[in-house]
Amino acid sequence: YNQITDIRFLEKLTRLSSLDLRSNQISDIRPLSKLDKLKKIVLNDNRITDLSSIWEFLIHQGLTVAWKDSYDTKNSEINLKNNPFTTPPVEVVQEGQEAVVNYFRQLEEQDGTEPLYEAKLLIVGEPGAGKTTLLKKLENPDYVVPEGGDKTLKSTVGINILEGWTFPYLQDDRISFKANIWDFGGQEIQYMTHHFFLTPRALYVLVADDRKQNTEFDYWFRIINLLGRESDHEKISVLVVLNEINHQSVTNFNVSDYRRDYPGMDIWVCEVDFSKNDFRSASLRTTIQEMLCTLPHVGDPLPRLWRSIRDDLFTCRNEKAHITFEDFAAVCGEVRNGKRLTREEDQRYLSRYLHRLGVMLHYQDDDSLANFVILRPQWAVDAVYSVLQDAKVEKNQGHFSAEDLKAIWKNYTPDERSRLLSLMKKDKFEICYPSPKGDDHYIAPQLLPSARPDYLWDNAQAMKFRYLYPFMPKGLISRFIVRTNEDIASEGSLVWKEGVVLASSNKDCRAQIIQRKTIKEGLEVLDIELIGAERERKYLLRHIMQVVESIHQKSFRHISFERMVPCNCEHCADNPTPTFFEYSELLKYEDQNVPTIRCSNIIIKDVPVRELLEGVFEKEAIDSMLEQQGQRRHEGYGGINIYMPPYPEMQPRQPLELNPSPSPPQPEAPKKWYENIPWWVWSVVAFFGVLLYSQWVIGNAKVSVGLGVAAALWVFSINPSRRYMSVLWALVGIFLAINSFTLQVLLNIVSPDQSSKGHFKFEISDPSDWISAVLLLLIPVFGWLDYKSRK
Repeated sequence: YNQITDIRFLEKLTRLSSLDLRSNQISDIRPLSKLDKLKKIVLNDNRITDLSSIWEFLIHQGLTVAWKDSYDTKNSEINLKNNPFTTPPVEVVQEGQEAVVNYFRQLEEQDGTEPLYEAKLLIVGEPGAGKTTLLKKLENPDYVVPEGGDKTLKSTVGINILEGWTFPYLQDDRISFKANIWDFGGQEIQYMTHHFFLTPRALYVLVADDRKQNTEFDYWFRIINLLGRESDHEKISVLVVLNEINHQSVTNFNVSDYRRDYPGMDIWVCEVDFSKNDFRSASLRTTIQEMLCTLPHVGDPLPRLWRSIRDDLFTCRNEKAHITFEDFAAVCGEVRNGKRLTREEDQRYLSRYLHRLGVMLHYQDDDSLANFVILRPQWAVDAVYSVLQDAKVEKNQGHFSAEDLKAIWKNYTPDERSRLLSLMKKDKFEICYPSPKGDDHYIAPQLLPSARPDYLWDNAQAMKFRYLYPFMPKGLISRFIVRTNEDIASEGSLVWKEGVVLASSNKDCRAQIIQRKTIKEGLEVLDIELIGAERERKYLLRHIMQVVESIHQKSFRHISFERMVPCNCEHCADNPTPTFFEYSELLKYEDQNVPTIRCSNIIIKDVPVRELLEGVFEKEAIDSMLEQQGQRRHEGYGGINIYMPPYPEMQPRQPLELNPSPSPPQPEAPKKWYENIPWWVWSVVAFFGVLLYSQWVIGNAKVSVGLGVAAALWVFSINPSRRYMSVLWALVGIFLAINSFTLQVLLNIVSPDQSSKGHFKFEISDPSDWISAVLLLLIPVFGWLDYKSRK
């Protein structure tokens, strides 16, 4: 990181065409609007919150908004990934150019914005820790825990949601602040849907039973760190509530350790005894309100109609769990302060924004769900969990039928059951997939048996690959199984809770994918082994990698992982625990022409890097990755890279000051007298010079004037700044030479002393008509280009 905060030093570098300022502390990007030659800008990982200040500049420059890795930035793009935007909201910027254009157009049409004083409070923790008790005490400060404590309360299944917990905004008590509280069930079976609802820009409250030592603090901090932020610069607010019953405490939770390990979190601790309504309960309530009011996004502006439509949808959800898209459009189309949101495009952008926030669920791109807008996500989640926790489904180890669903969802209509089943499938919640047996049977892989089925596998001959995770979120392998269910081998039978065997389309290659912990280090990995023809194995591995990394991208955007390539030396080939090398490290070696890497398994030995890479990937794939690697190395990381087109004469390089101090202007070198004469003056000189000479030689006034005009135009067109005009006159000349009509020019030539007379005849016939037509089309085009260039 360069820690650059002020980029005003760039304002005078007006010839900049490409600018890389990623990984800094920049928040004000207004100085960029003075750099009218910019065609590529990389601003990933900064502190930019407002795009409105340079939006007109971006439109004028033809720069489109992108949200991608920095090395993928193309010309005519401004890359803004991992910035904490508020205007537009980050959920809009992530969708790209069309969404941002739509947002600013709606701002203009709706007469500006309205601040939103609202936040999300997410309560997480183990079963029986006191999460539901906290929810009830926030709702009612006088709530008394039943005799027997938290254990008497039924453990939350799915999510309890309290919407609209209101209190005066601490910075201005005239404003009513609204919090939406989500109490998550603590059962492990529910962890796989955490990524749908553990969202950024929320206050996380981790409730722990302080009488126990088995609270999984590490898991909760890891999952919050993974899902609770949009960018690396964004702080996550976390409050740890230690619930002590009768002052019994055995956890010895050390907040200093977690503050050290998670510098991107703002961690606070409160001790409370929920069995008593004492000062500590009141203090906890006040602390939660203060932390909610100070979340960075509170008070962010939204298009004026968005705010009121959102409020009306909250009212609707009290009566209906879901509506059709036509009903959603009708709510949007109601008149509010003389304005309505009637364009379907605008309504769909608002729907996507609310979907990304988790306010509602609407899968627009799925035909079976496009007309199904779920206003209460809790309604859908409870339905899904009721299947996973059904006794019959558990007994059948995740297998269930449409008839089973009819019994489980007996209070739902047939249409609702059909929609909910679609919600559970691939590309949505990814809870289940159709059984290969057909007949409306389905399988939930997270309930499959843990024991691996019997099948033959030649481990010694298998090609190996591995994904290594410092922290693997729960549900990753089950989502992988749902996505690849059509490729499961042996008619879909080779699948279990922690693994699956896939077969290629021609059945000549198989892949075994298993989630496990390594024997030596105890690290979480996804081990992949493939048997079959070499080319088939590489093709199938590429397919598997695409699926795994698409899950990363969709569900766990900030997940840390390493691709690992096994050693192929004689000591590792048949070893159940071979040496694994980081794929990125091998690419670095290859990119920097280091031919070997050292294996230390049994005997220390140097192994050829290229052979390791070609053992698992095609040469074309390696070359493509090396090209990206070289680009990353060239660009660096955390630097400021400035690309400028070369000047006609390169000057000695001068050091660039990041914080320049004012200096007196330097005198410019004096120009020669003829350099100050405007170009049009030379055109006038050419006109009169040719006119006088032609009149003296030819004696025909009309011809002399014509030649003088042609000379003036020609001189004017060779002005270096009028390059399009030069081409235009060249086209005019060619056209006149080969136009589609017979051209005959007769000039009377008379000597000055009238002693001799003569004439010159120039005639061309039968030219190509299509060439003339093309020239006639090109002449106005270059005339327009010249006009635009001068303008």
